[in-house]
Amino acid sequence: MSLRRLLIVILAAALLAVPVRAADAPIEIQWEQLIPGLQTFVAMGLVQHGAIDPDALVAVGTVPDFDGKRVAIAGFVVPLDLDATVVKEFLLVPYIGACIHVPPPPPNQVIYVRSEKGVKITGLFDAMTITGIFDRIEQVTELADAGYRIRVDTVKPYDFRF
Repeated sequence: MSLRRLLIVILAAALLAVPVRAADAPIEIQWEQLIPGLQTFVAMGLVQHGAIDPDALVAVGTVPDFDGKRVAIAGFVVPLDLDATVVKEFLLVPYIGACIHVPPPPPNQVIYVRSEKGVKITGLFDAMTITGIFDRIEQVTELADAGYRIRVDTVKPYDFRF
């Protein structure tokens, strides 16, 4: 066998040995990770028993850790537009009823979501897991200001157990 043929065979074998991967798995994030200086809030007693006290938190900025990364986060849908049962623009929030009562959550607890295809919902405050490219923004809406945005890849219903 010629050297050239041998190199071709070795290269082909090496390429076949490399597994073909689908898109990288998203980083699963929790709402607490979107609060800058969370440890300060814990020390002040504003975050207790692993849960956020939304009335105690103030708008303290956003976290750059996930900018440009593909993430997945579960939350509740607050529609900004609605066409029957499909919503193309909505806010994702960490707890049910957010943005309906006053004051709304701080911007670091509100994610602006826009889906060109639209997301099918069954009612107000559907629980969803949103996957997509994440970044920080300043998005003002009539219901709340968002500090983050997700450019949607996938949307799946999420079963929150209370």
